[in-house]
Amino acid sequence: MKQFTPIAVSEPLGRCNFHWPLECFCISAMQQPNVNVETFAYKTGRPVDPRRDLECAVIDCRGLPNPWLAGFRNAKGDDPLVIGYLIGQNPELVEALLKQAEEAVQAGKTRIFFGCLHGRHRSVALAAEFKRRAQARLE
Repeated sequence: MKQFTPIAVSEPLGRCNFHWPLECFCISAMQQPNVNVETFAYKTGRPVDPRRDLECAVIDCRGLPNPWLAGFRNAKGDDPLVIGYLIGQNPELVEALLKQAEEAVQAGKTRIFFGCLHGRHRSVALAAEFKRRAQARLE
């Protein structure tokens, strides 16, 4: 099994506007192409079909409890309270989804999409946690 390559994380490249803003940032590795990580809302449609686009992986975060229903309506997904809430509610599923994203990078996927219903909380929280863990590997 291929080991996870330490990766360097750049600052957010910006936001693309579908129905909700996409948190876009670029993760680059020394010997592999850039890995772009984005979030999206399933209610506006999946941005890619991973069966046809072999460079992509889609991580479905809809199995996690919705922070919107737990009183985090106005919070953003990258808020530490939202991330803490999701990890506290179902740590095993969070770990499984992050491992799925990590394995996609190990397999050479260059575009990772985290998706949830509205694209505001669960997907953004997992993308932010994925980024935080990637940055921690550099330290």
